[in-house]
Amino acid sequence: MKCENAEVMISLHVDNKLSLEEVTSLMEHLNSCKKCRENYKDFKDIKIVLSDLKIPETSSAFTDSLMKRITDSKKSSGIVFANSLKKHFVMAASFIFIVAASVIFLPSKTQDTGALAEYYLNYDQNASIEEIYDEDIVSFLLLY
Repeated sequence: MKCENAEVMISLHVDNKLSLEEVTSLMEHLNSCKKCRENYKDFKDIKIVLSDLKIPETSSAFTDSLMKRITDSKKSSGIVFANSLKKHFVMAASFIFIVAASVIFLPSKTQDTGALAEYYLNYDQNASIEEIYDEDIVSFLLLY
């Protein structure tokens, strides 16, 4: 048996989920492997510690009283109002940001983009490549 398989089987054995044959196979491996024996001991120790833990029980009256105190303290401290105000502030700031961004980044109507596009489309029809290259290297690179 490989150690990787033994680790899984150790966990199952501690939870009493193995058959008799699997337990026998695991014990044979544990007799020959020190690392897995230590893992097995650690698992058993953890199970013992966890089984010794006792969770205290509370009465329903205690729970109800505590919940009432929590809700009363929220109301008196204004936490509910502050959370609502914070949400509205974030929504207003988001709206202002969207409007400002659209004004800044949308093209303005004052530019004649149609005439500029027509100039670049018809530029090479009215001039030879040498003229284009000599006049404006940027235009040459944009066209080709």
